[in-house]
Amino acid sequence: IRLGLSMSLTLQIVEKLAPDQASLTAAKKLLSNTKWQNQGINQETTTVWGECLGSGSKPYYVVADTTDHGYKCTCPSRKFPCKHTLALMWRFAENPERFTEEATPTWVSDWLGRRRKTSNQNTPEPQNDNKNAKSIAEAQLDDEVKALDPKKIEAAKKRAEKLKQTTDSAISAGLFELKQWLIDQLRQGIGAFLDDMSHRCRHIAARLVDYKATVIASRLDDMPALILSYPKDVRAKAVIAEFTRLYLLCQAWQKNSNDADVRQAISQGDTKTKISENPDALRYQGLWRVIGEFSENKKDGLISQATYLVRMNKKGESVNAPNFALILDYHHASVGTVSTPSQLGDYLEGQLCFYPSKAPLRAFFEHFQTKSDNLQQLYFVQNLDNKNQPSQPQSFDASEFEYAGQDLSLPTCYFEFLAHKPYAYEMPFMLKGGLIVKQNTRFWYQNNSTYLPLVNKDIPLEVLIDVIDYAFILWQADRARLLSVVKQTGEVISCLI
Repeated sequence: IRLGLSMSLTLQIVEKLAPDQASLTAAKKLLSNTKWQNQGINQETTTVWGECLGSGSKPYYVVADTTDHGYKCTCPSRKFPCKHTLALMWRFAENPERFTEEATPTWVSDWLGRRRKTSNQNTPEPQNDNKNAKSIAEAQLDDEVKALDPKKIEAAKKRAEKLKQTTDSAISAGLFELKQWLIDQLRQGIGAFLDDMSHRCRHIAARLVDYKATVIASRLDDMPALILSYPKDVRAKAVIAEFTRLYLLCQAWQKNSNDADVRQAISQGDTKTKISENPDALRYQGLWRVIGEFSENKKDGLISQATYLVRMNKKGESVNAPNFALILDYHHASVGTVSTPSQLGDYLEGQLCFYPSKAPLRAFFEHFQTKSDNLQQLYFVQNLDNKNQPSQPQSFDASEFEYAGQDLSLPTCYFEFLAHKPYAYEMPFMLKGGLIVKQNTRFWYQNNSTYLPLVNKDIPLEVLIDVIDYAFILWQADRARLLSVVKQTGEVISCLI
C-alpha cells in the first residue's frame, strides 16, 4: 500500500512542487521525527497527513494527496506549498513506513469534502532556468555548509539572542501588568472578583498572550474552573492562594528569567528536539507504570493529554531518579479523540528524558516498550521514528518489582517541592495502604488516624469497598485529587470519573 502510494509522490515531485530553493531548505529543517506527531495514511483517499510542531502551542495540521499532489496546511505562510507541506511530502517520499494506515481524521475528511481531485495539475513542469533551479541535494548540503561556516554560526547566535531579548522584554512588561491586575482585584474585593471571575480572567489572559506569556495566560484562563471546583465556603481562600502563586511566579521571573522552571511556567521551555539533543539532559532507563490518565479542554481549542507514571524498582534496589514522571501532550479539538500508546496499569520499559527542572517531573520517552505481567505475547517497541516494530515475546514478572516510594512524609515532601517551585499548584505523591471513604457528599482517604480530603466528585464503588495497597494523588496544599488506587490484587483502578 505505502509503496504504491509512494511511487506517485517522489522526491523529484517534491522538488518540482517547491516554490523556491529557500522553501526546500526550510522544509529540510522540519524532517526531524520530533517535529511530527499523529502521522497517518489512507489508501482509499490516497492521503497522508500529520501534525507539525511549530513555535506556538498549537501544531500545524498538514494533509497531502499522494495522487494529484493537492495539499493543505493551517499555517499562515504565503508560499504554496509551504515548508510544512513540503516536509510532510518529503518524509513520505523518503520513508512511507513512518505513516500508519488508519481512517482519515475529521479535519482531513473535511478538506477532502471541500476539494475536487484533478489530474496532477498541481505538479509544475521542471524548470530549466538555473536561477530558479531547486534541489533537495542542495537543501541537504546547506546545513552542512552552515555547520562549517563560523560566520554563519555567529550570526545565527546573534539573531537568537536578539529574539530572546525582545521576547523577554515583552514578557516582563506583561508580568508587570499582571501584578498590577492582581493588586486591583484585591483592592476591589474577592467577592467582586468571584462574581465576575470569567470575564476578568479572560481579559488579562488575552493581554498576556499579546505579551508572549502564553503558558501563564492559559493558567489564568483555567483559573475560574479551578476556583469553582472548591466548595463555596473556601473559594475566597482558594482565590487568595492562587493569586499568591501567580505573584510569586512574577517575582521569580524578575529574579532570574533564565530559570528553566520559571520559563516553562510562564512562556515556553525548551522543545523536545532541543532537550533530546542535549547530552546533559536528565535521562533514566528503567521500568515505569501508568498510574493516571486524563484530558482537559482548553479555551484556545486545544486538548491537553496528561499521563502520570511511577517508577518501578527491583526489590531491594536503590536508584537516584525521580519517583514520578508526567507526559504532557497537546492536540487540537478538531482532530477528535487521540489514542495513546499506553493504558492505565501498563508497564513501560524505556528511556525517559526529563525537561530541565530543579524538581524534574515532565518528561518524554525517547524509546520504550510496553510489557505485560506474566503474559506471553508480542508487544511493540515505539520510538521517535513513530514506527511500531514487533519484538520477541518476553516473560515479565511484576512481583520482582516495587513502587518507588517516598521516604519522607507528605508535608515534608510538599515543603521541599515548594522550596524549588513555590508557584506550583500540585505535586504527585504515593500513599501506602488505607481506605477511601465517603462522608455525606465528600470523599476522604483514611489510614489509621490520618484523613485527607479528596476533590473527586465521584469514585468507583469497587474502590470504596476494598482495602487498597497504594493510592496515587496530586496534592494541592490542603486537599488531593485521587488519580488511581492499586488493589491488593495488583490491579490499578482509575478514580478520575
